[in-house]
Amino acid sequence: MIDTEGKSFPEILKEQVLDPLDMLNSSFNQPLDSTQLQYAATGYLPDGSMTKGKRHTYPEMAAAGLWTNAEDLAKFAINIQKTLAGDTIKALSKESTIAMLTPFVEDNVGLGIFLSNKKDEIYFGHGGWNEGFSSDLVAHKDKGYGAVIMINSNHPEFIDELMRSVALSYNWDNYFPNYNKLDKPGELDSKLIGKYLVGGYDFIELKEENGQLMYKDGPEFDFTDFVKVSDSTYAVRDFNVLFQFKENADQDTFNMHILNPNTMETRSVYHQVNSDETLPLEILMKGDFDQTLKSFEAL
Repeated sequence: MIDTEGKSFPEILKEQVLDPLDMLNSSFNQPLDSTQLQYAATGYLPDGSMTKGKRHTYPEMAAAGLWTNAEDLAKFAINIQKTLAGDTIKALSKESTIAMLTPFVEDNVGLGIFLSNKKDEIYFGHGGWNEGFSSDLVAHKDKGYGAVIMINSNHPEFIDELMRSVALSYNWDNYFPNYNKLDKPGELDSKLIGKYLVGGYDFIELKEENGQLMYKDGPEFDFTDFVKVSDSTYAVRDFNVLFQFKENADQDTFNMHILNPNTMETRSVYHQVNSDETLPLEILMKGDFDQTLKSFEAL
């Protein structure tokens, strides 16, 4: 783009995107100029400490260079919705906008935009993450609603909670799957307790606490309720997937199937490991780096 236009990347984006969409509080300048710096937030890390230097300067401008606010980013999403509806053409043509929201390579990936098909309700969006900053944009392709959430802290789980709250409060179509919780524990539940190997070294862990199965997505996360929705199927609050368990031929262990809730197709399968087996990642978390290296080499 720079070679073709003979201009800097921030100049090109300002002329082609930001100004036409009236995104007047947005810039790809890296670093920001002295006037813009007066309005720039300070980033904070998960432990509450300030990002060194308040914020980073990123040379990869397309991926990490956008400074904006929630209102401006919402204008970007609204323009996509209006262009698709044939109401306006301020930046991309309708044909190019349709191409941007057409699955490319994978079903959930468009051209620069991520897609989510929730029982034929199509949502588009994109998350953001820099050192000390997190954000998310979600909008319905056809129905004109959506939300932008931006925080000057690296807490994506908080953004997810806010987005779910907005979607629930404003009745977003099919944004949530709804399940009926089976309160009666089954014979299967206690057999599922343990660790399930992910990618050869990471793991998902299940445990029982006060008669309730609990789920943890790796050693760095907290446990959350693992909710039973059928005899062999479970759900968690934070992920739009279903978990189904199938017994192995040895009848001593189970496979955890991760299902797409819309199609009920299996996306991933994780095998339950023996309770006395210590995984490399657990060794690493204990700080035994030499033994961790040996375990990874063995893998």
